[in-house]
Amino acid sequence: QALRGQEVSRFTVEINFAGNRPKEVWMSMAPWRSATGRIVGVMGHFDDVIESDRRLAEADWVREACAEQLDQANAFVFSVDSNMCVTEWNHRLADVTGKDKEAVAGKKLLDLAVGSKQQVTDSVKAALQSAWSATLQITVASLEMMVGFSPQLNFSGKVIGALAIGQPAAGSPAPKPSEGQGVKGMVLHE
Repeated sequence: QALRGQEVSRFTVEINFAGNRPKEVWMSMAPWRSATGRIVGVMGHFDDVIESDRRLAEADWVREACAEQLDQANAFVFSVDSNMCVTEWNHRLADVTGKDKEAVAGKKLLDLAVGSKQQVTDSVKAALQSAWSATLQITVASLEMMVGFSPQLNFSGKVIGALAIGQPAAGSPAPKPSEGQGVKGMVLHE
């Protein structure tokens, strides 16, 4: 198929490595073209199935662990998608505002924000363009806070939204600490 110009996506084969050890691999094939575009051969790529599965499982664990850390953080953390609809709302925000994640998920951030909606819009748009925004003071769901927006990326590096992390604004009454929340840490290395 690759010699006829078609890419062949992943399929499983067994290859004998040094010492005649068989190993299951995922193989992909693509046509190899000359500078003029004529097919002159085939290029193959393979991944060790077990190693790929381990990396995928580790990536899932990291994603889940990071999501849990953001959710349990003592900072106010929320995110919005490219339409400025709320996609994440951590426990700290829920505790202080009385609005849980399910109540705000999918709502437009500007419907929850009070005050300079143009500043919020500009900051989110900057984050959606891969820029970090300046810190600004906003009121969201009756909570006055200092917040900064940053790009929220997927695993391939594409911007999928804006992540906001905030603290109570100066002069605001300090929110009561959440009961029963412990301190947690996480260290990752390769």
